[in-house]
Amino acid sequence: MSKKERLDRKIKRLFMRAGHPRWFHHMGPKKFETWILYLGIIVKQVYRLSYRRASRFLDDYFCIKIHFTTLQKAARRLPKIVWQALLAATITTDFVKLAAADGTGFSRTNPSNYYLKRIDRDSPIGRPVQAITLVDVQKRKFLSANFYAKPYHEAQRIPGLHKKSPVKPEILLMEYTFKSFLY
Repeated sequence: MSKKERLDRKIKRLFMRAGHPRWFHHMGPKKFETWILYLGIIVKQVYRLSYRRASRFLDDYFCIKIHFTTLQKAARRLPKIVWQALLAATITTDFVKLAAADGTGFSRTNPSNYYLKRIDRDSPIGRPVQAITLVDVQKRKFLSANFYAKPYHEAQRIPGLHKKSPVKPEILLMEYTFKSFLY
């Protein structure tokens, strides 16, 4: 990455394009701007770091001195609507010809096989988290996405995802199951 295209400048530019305020909280000391907190959370996720290492990374590469507990509190407090607006700000086109919608599940916990054997359990523990996304097929960009704690059929979630998308696709492609034809 060249000096002109550093990650902190990209995040700040994206944050301003999304139209978010400089400070997200109304009261209290305004020590860190909101885009800095999001930069720390994005760095943590992209480079797969702990909060302590992410705060060290911000100090070493961007000269931003932030305590790791500040990043933890920010990750817990910052609302989902801001992430949705940042995703919408990455979309620069006004027209999408073909879009695809699909969903997948992620496990919340990943216990070891030894633990599953000790508790006499063959099936996995916990309910998976469901992620449903709407993607522009030609440009390979996300149009909208959402995560759900309780899994339902994807077709029931698509109208809300389509309504939330900033660009309406001309053709929406979804997977088709042949279960009804097998019986």
